[in-house]
Amino acid sequence: MSFGYDPLAERVLAFTAQQRGVAVEKIDLLSRLVEDLGLHGDDAIEFFDAFSREFDVNLDALHGKRWKHHFGPEAQPAGPPLVAIFVLLTLFVTASIIGGYLGWTWLWFLAFVATWLFGSKAWPLRLLVPDTVPITVQDLVDAAAAGRWVKPVHSRGS
Repeated sequence: MSFGYDPLAERVLAFTAQQRGVAVEKIDLLSRLVEDLGLHGDDAIEFFDAFSREFDVNLDALHGKRWKHHFGPEAQPAGPPLVAIFVLLTLFVTASIIGGYLGWTWLWFLAFVATWLFGSKAWPLRLLVPDTVPITVQDLVDAAAAGRWVKPVHSRGS
């Protein structure tokens, strides 16, 4: 099935869809590997090893210092619900130690709402889960065309 892309882009799209177990119609060149296709941890390493073999791409530049800019650590906080629970439990224990938790109810509520709304992007939690630079299917096409990793890293604090 052709979507009007050049043959290399068609191959990369088909490869990515097959590797991620999704229909090729569900992805396009702007699909992000982590955010849209759920590529994390060991799966990301296996994906890029297979990509390198399939398209004869040198990924040394990606596997070096750049990897951490695109893929966070294997174990990251699971998002707002778990972070909110952690904050609430911490506040509960602190309030109980200080003496009486009823007077602290408003603080629990504010902490819960703030954590829920901002999730892992809330300060100071942002320090624990650094922002990553998305990799798109188009970045894979560019690498396959060049035979090497070409996406620059543009990230805060890099």
